[in-house]
Amino acid sequence: MGKYGCNYRCVAIACFLVLLPTALVFVFLNDIFLAIVKQQAVIAPGTEVEKQWIDPDVPVYVYFYFYDLLNPYEVKQGERPAFNEVGPFVYREQRKKFDLQYLGDGQTVQYRMDHYFTPEPTLSIADPLTHLVTTLNVPLAIILGVESHMKSEFERDLINSVIKYSADEHDLFVTKSVDELLWGYNDSIFALAHKFDETLPAQFALQQKNITDDSNLWCRVLTGKGDSTNLGKYEMWHQMVSLPYWGDEAANSINGTEGYFFHPNIKKDEKLYAFIDNLFRSGYFTFNSTSIVQNIDTYRFVIPPYELQNDTVNRDNVAFFMDGPEGLMNMSALSQLHPPIFMSKPHFLDAPQSLVDSVVGLKPDRLQHDSFLDLHPLSGVVLNAHKRMQVNVLIEPKKSRIYDLSALRKTYFPVMYVDEQATLTPELADKFKRQILVPMNAATIVLVALMILTAIGFLSSISVLLYRRHKAKSSSDQDRWRSTASVNTGSPASDETVPLLN
Repeated sequence: MGKYGCNYRCVAIACFLVLLPTALVFVFLNDIFLAIVKQQAVIAPGTEVEKQWIDPDVPVYVYFYFYDLLNPYEVKQGERPAFNEVGPFVYREQRKKFDLQYLGDGQTVQYRMDHYFTPEPTLSIADPLTHLVTTLNVPLAIILGVESHMKSEFERDLINSVIKYSADEHDLFVTKSVDELLWGYNDSIFALAHKFDETLPAQFALQQKNITDDSNLWCRVLTGKGDSTNLGKYEMWHQMVSLPYWGDEAANSINGTEGYFFHPNIKKDEKLYAFIDNLFRSGYFTFNSTSIVQNIDTYRFVIPPYELQNDTVNRDNVAFFMDGPEGLMNMSALSQLHPPIFMSKPHFLDAPQSLVDSVVGLKPDRLQHDSFLDLHPLSGVVLNAHKRMQVNVLIEPKKSRIYDLSALRKTYFPVMYVDEQATLTPELADKFKRQILVPMNAATIVLVALMILTAIGFLSSISVLLYRRHKAKSSSDQDRWRSTASVNTGSPASDETVPLLN
């Protein structure tokens, strides 16, 4: 009995010594991989992270949609604007960083950046060079809107003289090609505005194209070295450590990343901050739901409606001068002319219904018009993103020395919206799976298999020992029975039969 008891203990101890570390590794496998990811999640010379940060493999496309005005004459008579949405007009966007300088023992990296747009004719509905759109004459609307802000009578007279001199070419509405509206056209009024505010370009354009950074506008971000939660966070943007536009220090802070990747180990209760350069402000995303991108489980983060509520509801927006309707971002502080420009989600999503009803032809849809990020929570990499914004200009009843627009309705006039999107291709998804998911899944399978085989070995060993013990006990019992039978009959314990008769 002692021999088999020792065998049981030996088998149990051996299996325990195999199962315990295997089980511990299995339980903490996610933490082990997280530690590896955190160690690798650093922008450093020659690394894959640096390569993807400088010029990401994931293609970024910008989809432009315009609101083609159907009733310009009636609008001037007081009717609601009626629109037909046209688009998309698609361009490939590339942002390439160069002149990298690592500072502070690799804690930060400083760089400049080129910004390019390349037409994608196969993705566009028409040729932007020839497709015409009727829309608001934005330069004229801006000048008419800011005339009251002019400090001197001379400035107001000068503006009215220019408007009067070119009145024939300056109707409240214009018909231009998509290319002109996007990338610029000459306008005498806007050229004059440039003289008053040199931050405005000499040509009017809704978008800047092919910006080569030869003006030493340096940016600086944290590399994540020593603290992976700081990966890619801005320290400086265009030579500024804080912005000069908004009402307080917090609003002027440059917080967050570019918005294309975040730190590893994303939690559902986090606020993910990003600096949105074409809005000149930081914002945050919150968890909305789980999602799947190319068969990869992701978290979907969105801009919460609360972020765009006016300052009577969201007091943080007092500093952003958001004192108008909910869902509108006031951009007038970006120029000393205070142009009446407002940004919103496309089709006035998350704005009051009265704003949607103030025009004809807009139908907000969350799936088509909301901004979101689908990111892999362990690595923090964004696998699918849509950043969507709409440009609006406030027009109001006004009677100037040149124009009688007193019949106009007060309208936040939608001009266009942009859908900047980056989506993981199937090829890049396979690469991501090989680098992140396959090793983790393979390790999980190996550990589970090891635990199962160890358990099978343990049970097999116990079964063999039990069988041998049972067999040994049966043999011992049989021997004792025979011995007892021999004593009771007085006969020798022999296998031979003794005959009754000789």
